[in-house]
Amino acid sequence: MAKTAETPITLALPKALRNYLEAQEESPDEYLARLLKEDRDRKRDQLEDELVAALDQEAVRITEEDFQSGEGLMAIMRRKLAARGKK
Repeated sequence: MAKTAETPITLALPKALRNYLEAQEESPDEYLARLLKEDRDRKRDQLEDELVAALDQEAVRITEEDFQSGEGLMAIMRRKLAARGKK
């Protein structure tokens, strides 16, 4: 797998968290990258679960006004599904 360009970041951590980070078996860069990837994957899986659940329900009507609201598609879907659940 080709390695992508890396951009350095600076974090200000309390001493206890810094000590914890440095005590990990991975380097701080590897540890934080893994945590971020796991979080991204968890959110992607959650989104997929929400989409599958929505497919099992009655169709959600999305109008031109919804798109003009400036919300993203997933925000529109979540709002409409939440409103449906309150009925």
